[in-house]
Amino acid sequence: MKAGAGKGWTAERRAAQAARMRARKPWERSTGPRTEAGKARSSRNATGKGCRQWVEAELAEVEALMREWEVARGQRAPGVRAKATLTQPSLRERA
Repeated sequence: MKAGAGKGWTAERRAAQAARMRARKPWERSTGPRTEAGKARSSRNATGKGCRQWVEAELAEVEALMREWEVARGQRAPGVRAKATLTQPSLRERA
């Protein structure tokens, strides 16, 4: 194998590919997402590498909706965050 073979594109190959793409102009036929689901999915493209940012954004939205719902039901005052509660009773409560 020649030195440098298979390690990327040469300047000539890059120029030829650029010329082919300018001739085809694929960006003129690009439509982007058409459905609401596709638009929502593509709107999250810039949220980061993994799913974590998307999950955190969704969780924040769900928490906000829960706060609105609890305020509407009179279970919580506006702007007050819920305190963490244990689902298991403590040892004192069991006795």
